Amino acid sequence: MSELTGAAASSPSKGAFAHPARIAILDPLRGVAALAVMWFHFTCGGTLFDDGGILSSFLKASGRYGWAGVELFFVISGFVLPYALHRGAYRLRDYGTFWAKRIIRLEPPYLISLAIALGFWLLAAQFSAYKGPAFIVEWPRLLLHLGYLNHYFGKESYNPVYWTLAIELQFYLSIALLFPLLTHRHRLVRLAVPVALLALAWFPWGSSPCSSTFPCSSGESPPSNFSQARSSGGNGLPSCCSPGHVPSCCSRLRRPSQGR
Repeated sequence: MSELTGAAASSPSKGAFAHPARIAILDPLRGVAALAVMWFHFTCGGTLFDDGGILSSFLKASGRYGWAGVELFFVISGFVLPYALHRGAYRLRDYGTFWAKRIIRLEPPYLISLAIALGFWLLAAQFSAYKGPAFIVEWPRLLLHLGYLNHYFGKESYNPVYWTLAIELQFYLSIALLFPLLTHRHRLVRLAVPVALLALAWFPWGSSPCSSTFPCSSGESPPSNFSQARSSGGNGLPSCCSPGHVPSCCSRLRRPSQGR
């Protein structure tokens, strides 16, 4: 995600985008978040520590909450981007330039990583020890990556972690449209926007589009609303999907207390 790996987000200033003052504390926070996610996948993302030993149990427990690093990344983006827009005196007329900058920054590394993922899949499929699915590129599935739309059309991404980029893109789209209202000169307008967003978050939209790709553990049903999704997990690891997006709680992993 662009806000998570580079400098602070760019913002419009005198008709152009300029980097705001760098906030030093964000870099170590990004590092902590990245290490937490990495440790979570290492300790809880496979069968390496499933032997039931004391050391294995300790390591799995130590990584149990690492998924929260993804949430921390989103929080950082949620702070950096409005901060940059405020410093740059962003207006709705700057939307096209803002959006172009975001796409230019996000797409090249994203497409390169997609090519690398496909390349490794093709290479791995050449070995007799390979037990995964055959290397077959489905063009509709591949083209949906361009708009980060795979999970909304029931087509799994070629790299399952791309759901985070889809969330990032949704945030870009919404914050650029809503920021002028959040900073409106009339207080009533400023208050109405968060109230409306909270109401939408609690509205029972039905099944999440990620439910078929990231099933809940133990045959659980997807939650009916946001609050249920956020409170449905056990041992600190939510197991179900939130409506409208694919959060880190939509993990293929079962909760740490459950056997595989």
